[in-house]
Amino acid sequence: MLAQAATPAMTPRQQQLLAAAESSSPVYAAWRERYAVLIAVEPKLQRAVLYTRCAKPGGERLLDPNYRAYAETVGGAYRRYLQDSGPASAMASTTKLWAADQLTEAEYQRSLRWLTSANTLPLRNVRDVGTILSQYLENSVDVSSGQLNLAVLLAMKDTLAKAGQLGPVVKAFAQVDAAKAALFESLPTELPLKDEQIQQWYEVATWLDKAGNTVQLAYWFAVPQESIDAMAEDVFEERVNQGLQALQAYQRKGPVEDSDVHTLNDEQKLGRKIAYYFGDLASDEIAQVSVDAHNWMSKQAQAYIDKHRAVMCSSPRR
Repeated sequence: MLAQAATPAMTPRQQQLLAAAESSSPVYAAWRERYAVLIAVEPKLQRAVLYTRCAKPGGERLLDPNYRAYAETVGGAYRRYLQDSGPASAMASTTKLWAADQLTEAEYQRSLRWLTSANTLPLRNVRDVGTILSQYLENSVDVSSGQLNLAVLLAMKDTLAKAGQLGPVVKAFAQVDAAKAALFESLPTELPLKDEQIQQWYEVATWLDKAGNTVQLAYWFAVPQESIDAMAEDVFEERVNQGLQALQAYQRKGPVEDSDVHTLNDEQKLGRKIAYYFGDLASDEIAQVSVDAHNWMSKQAQAYIDKHRAVMCSSPRR
């Protein structure tokens, strides 16, 4: 049976651990902001542009400085809204909240120390750079156009470079293809790009689309085994990964009513439990959180478009 719906909220214990995990290293804290805007929020903002009959952005829309400014300004504001709104923030973090609940007090304290200690920062840098590379590869194709998402690749390089963490990724690239590694390292990330530079970025992205798994193996192969073993101290990360896999298994199965729960395997049952962490998603309490967030974002997007219509609607389509 589904739990009775409750207004989404985090406990102080959960909040402390999530805050530590989301800023486990400077490079990951910077990446999370850009990743959230470019991957999670921007598709919703694109729809707002289409609804207003402004310029219809194509696959390279995020390489247009005017559209990029819109996405980062409104998307960044929406992300801060989600963080500041307790219910919305909790709704966006159900897997992590579930994972935090699974930890004993000793495990909780161990993960918290690992995520905040200066002694483990080098290890967190290594893990987080690997995570960033993985997250790019998982989102390398723009869902709305089916084209390779150059904007996310540029954001990855720019984030790593500014944090002083580009070297290990370039080294992993070079283990697979030295020429592509050199090209990746040489290309600019500042917008606007010249047509020739866009084509060169596509060359790198196309290669990564095929060689991504090999590149990831090369990255982790260069990490000493003792460092990998030490990362296991963060039990929270292990539980989060377990929860994400279970949730994905349930989502692939599709919504399942109480009467059909017996058709699910153990992993799918766990995924359903996480999906309904706050109770029935169709309840008024839960649905209103999503409605309020959507309405807030829509108003911000419309206001930005109205203010900047002259430049946004005259931008050439790609």
